[in-house]
Amino acid sequence: VLCSDNKIRAFMGISGGNLEMLFVSEECRGKGYGKQLLKFGIDNLGITKVDVNEQNKQALGFYEKFGFKTIA
Repeated sequence: VLCSDNKIRAFMGISGGNLEMLFVSEECRGKGYGKQLLKFGIDNLGITKVDVNEQNKQALGFYEKFGFKTIA
């Protein structure tokens, strides 16, 4: 969870090396919150996979920047 001004701005959920969810509040998108959480998860929590809706092109592009590849 990332907070600022006593408000939750972003959070993620992980299970067994799989990023199950990553949420960034609308007003905080594009400010590095998602990048910060994902980098922390990869570096410290063992994220190696992510599930994302293939129709969400913005999310696909975001994860591809971190080296994730579409496999199914």
